[in-house]
Amino acid sequence: MSKTTRERKRKGGNPPTAFRKKLSYGLLAAIVVLAPFLGGSSDRWSQSAILILLGALLCWDPPERALPRGADLALAGLIAWGCLAFLPAGLFGLPSWRIAFLEAKIDLPWTLSPQPWLTAEALFLIGAGMAWFYYLAVQRWGTILHRSLMAAYAAGILGFAALALVFQHFGGTPSFWITERNFGPFVNRNQTANLFAVGGILVAGLAYHQLSRSRRRAVTWALGLGLILAALVASYSRGGVLVFFLGLAVLSGVVIALSRDKVRLSMGASAVVVFMTLFLITGGETLKRVIAGADLGSDFRVLLLRDAFSLLATAPWMGIGLGNFGAVFSQFRNLSLTESRALHPESDWMWLAVEMGLPALLLLGTAVGLLWKQVLPFAGETNWRLRAAALVAAGAFAVHGLMDVSGHIMGTAFPAIFVVALGLNPKRRLPRSQGHRLFFRVAGVAFLGVGALWFYGSRTGTSVPGRLGVIQQRKAAKAALGSARFGEAERAATQGLAYAPLDWNLYYIRGIAKISGGRNWMSAWNDFRRARAIESKSAKLALREADIWLSYRPALAIHAWRDALTNSPPEERLELYRRFLATGWSFPELRPGLSSLAVGHLDRQLARMLYIEPGQFVAEFEELRVATGDWEDLETAQLETLLAAWSQRGGEAT
Repeated sequence: MSKTTRERKRKGGNPPTAFRKKLSYGLLAAIVVLAPFLGGSSDRWSQSAILILLGALLCWDPPERALPRGADLALAGLIAWGCLAFLPAGLFGLPSWRIAFLEAKIDLPWTLSPQPWLTAEALFLIGAGMAWFYYLAVQRWGTILHRSLMAAYAAGILGFAALALVFQHFGGTPSFWITERNFGPFVNRNQTANLFAVGGILVAGLAYHQLSRSRRRAVTWALGLGLILAALVASYSRGGVLVFFLGLAVLSGVVIALSRDKVRLSMGASAVVVFMTLFLITGGETLKRVIAGADLGSDFRVLLLRDAFSLLATAPWMGIGLGNFGAVFSQFRNLSLTESRALHPESDWMWLAVEMGLPALLLLGTAVGLLWKQVLPFAGETNWRLRAAALVAAGAFAVHGLMDVSGHIMGTAFPAIFVVALGLNPKRRLPRSQGHRLFFRVAGVAFLGVGALWFYGSRTGTSVPGRLGVIQQRKAAKAALGSARFGEAERAATQGLAYAPLDWNLYYIRGIAKISGGRNWMSAWNDFRRARAIESKSAKLALREADIWLSYRPALAIHAWRDALTNSPPEERLELYRRFLATGWSFPELRPGLSSLAVGHLDRQLARMLYIEPGQFVAEFEELRVATGDWEDLETAQLETLLAAWSQRGGEAT
């Protein structure tokens, strides 16, 4: 070994290599921190920032090693299975939901996915997550670096929790934190709680790790759990609290079972009981939600899952295509039916199964099983408690995915993937691969390009194919509609529908633009019909359409009113029908339709008696008397309605 080489080795390695690694760690830290901080990276502008950072990382320092061939094949198979959504739709038969859309004259593409642009970008984001995982999974961090990374991540989560609590107490969160209860960066409280719960399990692992080394440091980390608990209480999330305590209990059991110093570690485990007691005392409204959620049979999430199973049954092998759940699911909502639109089934695993098919779960499970060999063994490894904490935290994230969708949110998924990598055995042997190095460098260029395109589109308003383009065209169409530029609104809506042919809002806007601009009413009616086919269980949408027709072509309001009655809760239908009578009876062309809506419904027939002409009243009064057995079948409220009708119309008739 030359003198120069020895000198470089003594000083810490080759300077260019050291700089490359420092920059790599800087990019890695930026991804882990910014993914949750930028509003959870749920919008395209924030996702573009993460993609640019990921692309820069892969171009600058692509993975030099490869995972086992079986894991590579399983991960590649998952992406390939998602690509089957671009095969011809007729190749596998047409499911009921697609037939319903075709009958409504919705112009769907020839692919299995009804919205291939949205499927392509969703698949691209999955690929980004896999690339991030692969980069981390092939890193071989030494013992000290591994411990430092774990401590830095846990300290970052504690800082994040403190910052969120300060913002909530004093107000003034960043503009991109659109949050519930003014707490945390995520739109949904469950993602905020997920981030803190997973990080809290790592904090507990660091406390256990330091228990036999430095009692002062162990106590410091243990006190950090109090900060995590405060953040979870403030988040108002049941799932986050349950995942946190479940993770602590499992971690305590694993550490005690594998440790020699049972007494000291048992004392540490008793801290879990202390924190649970503290939660029972200070949990407040969050504790009430946890207790109220004990009845899972009536939980809204369970009802959503049961309806999602019905959708899954229509395409169990191929799925409906990534990015399509929200548009298709409305046809299958029965138990979970509300006016609020369901964009997902409140479960990562069900969401993946519905959109990619059951084989996708099998491929993902196979990859996890093959990678388990990269975890073992624990014996004789200095940081095994830290790795155990990382694996328990990863398991808690997966369990939370049964009843939440944090795995579909970049702001929680990317940090969780980092946690998974911290659980891998640092001494595992991985072969070098120039092919993988080249592949990931090319992937990095793709992430840089798409990230830059999304960022440019977000900043300038330039239409970009995919969800960003749909949002931009919808905004443009609404703005043009509000300014009475009907032709421009129609063109913008049509452009958005080219990216997302199952966006009901764009059909609705285009229908208004057509009828307001003097276009053929049939063309507008077809667009309204398409919107109602997509939101087939919505009463509000049908009512909004009826209000429009009353101003332009009243006779067509009946079709919308009929859908509104069908989609309304049974206890609200009579009052809704009375509203229709009050609004529409003054239009002679609507009276036959309003009468048809009352056929077979005694309550509605009695309500209609208040509006019919005196000359017709006596005849219909007699028909109802015979049909109800001289009024014997009428209830008190119905008799009151009948008497009111007689006092108004019957007297005039006589």
